[in-house]
Amino acid sequence: MESPKFFTGALPSPPDERDYKFADIGGAAVSVTPYHSDVHDVIFNQLQSSQCGPCAIAAARYETENRQNGNVEPLSHTYVYGSDYENDGEGMYLRTVMKIAQAGIPYATSWESWGSKGDCRGLVRHNMTDELKEQAHRLRGTSYYSCGTWNEVANAVRATNGSVVILVRLYSNWYSVGKDGVVGANTGAYIGNHFLRVKDYEIMDNGVIKFRCQNSYGVLWGDNGYCYLYSDKHTFLEAMCLVDNINEVVRKLFEDVEMDRWSRTAIEYFAKHGLVAGFPDGTFRPEEPLTREQGMQLAYNVLKKVGKLDENTSDSGSR
Repeated sequence: MESPKFFTGALPSPPDERDYKFADIGGAAVSVTPYHSDVHDVIFNQLQSSQCGPCAIAAARYETENRQNGNVEPLSHTYVYGSDYENDGEGMYLRTVMKIAQAGIPYATSWESWGSKGDCRGLVRHNMTDELKEQAHRLRGTSYYSCGTWNEVANAVRATNGSVVILVRLYSNWYSVGKDGVVGANTGAYIGNHFLRVKDYEIMDNGVIKFRCQNSYGVLWGDNGYCYLYSDKHTFLEAMCLVDNINEVVRKLFEDVEMDRWSRTAIEYFAKHGLVAGFPDGTFRPEEPLTREQGMQLAYNVLKKVGKLDENTSDSGSR
């Protein structure tokens, strides 16, 4: 397709040590297993929504809401953009998008917009009724977590039903992606930064993870609006997942910890705070005896968390 003049307006979030890390809930340690979503998607078009961030997070939330509540109506990307007041002239941070989704995104209505971000904001302000606010509040997320590696992104996609958004560098070769949706190595002119929603992934025979990402260039772009990125060829600047229920996330990461298990609350607490991470195959193995080595590692993790380790103590990792 010809190069459309899409506005990216995506900015890397400033570093913030208060951000939650997906690794803190065991997300980095468990094995990556294949995940495919069969929930129907709405492919947004940036020409109708002004920017990629609202498209990405609204699409991610739409899947989660479909799975949880059986809803079929898409969410409002206009609401997301209209609620962004941080970077009026420059664009959006991914953290801004996540904070808005934490507050909640309502269903799409007749006031979905075409036009500039000023138009979007004007429509949101005009339609910001108490009923709409209440609906958005019901559809809110509880928190967001940053991902540092492709493995973490994959596990976050599986644990949150695809509620993951990544920020990538955009080059002119993206405008000519074919119908197979495969994005090659970045070539051509640097356009700016761009948000994508990661829907699902598969693991290739060589261990490389192939991610299927929802793009906001409309259904005529790529594979009906999707592209494919590979863990050995592509990088991301930033990635975050929106969590609705931390206990559900831990359950999906540690699939052998039953919902009614007597120790579940303690396991979830320790996993959430990065004190235990389970085994590489994604299990916690709650029935196995604790070895002396594991006991020492757990004590080490606790002492490190509460700041009681001598500063000269070396870091031996986590288990």
